Amino acid sequence: MTSKCITSEPVCVAPTGDRCGEGAVWHAAHAAVYWTDINRFLIHRLTVADQCVRTWFFDEPVTGGESVGAGCGYAAQTDFPSRGMAEGSAQ
Repeated sequence: MTSKCITSEPVCVAPTGDRCGEGAVWHAAHAAVYWTDINRFLIHRLTVADQCVRTWFFDEPVTGGESVGAGCGYAAQTDFPSRGMAEGSAQ
């Protein structure tokens, strides 16, 4: 079996200016990737079809993400329910 190595230069597809962008989660039903900026208390969503970025602001750092069923949930440092990223107001 022959393995192939494909290399290319990185390309910025969402210039969000994150200070600590991490926790990327792919959500197949939304055809989108979600990630957090812990330092700025943000969650971002990039939809593949239109390359649109939506951003949600929280009152505290948001850490950890998970795709669950039809929704996508994230947790904050204090104990409050995660928000469904399909709804809610975006910045």
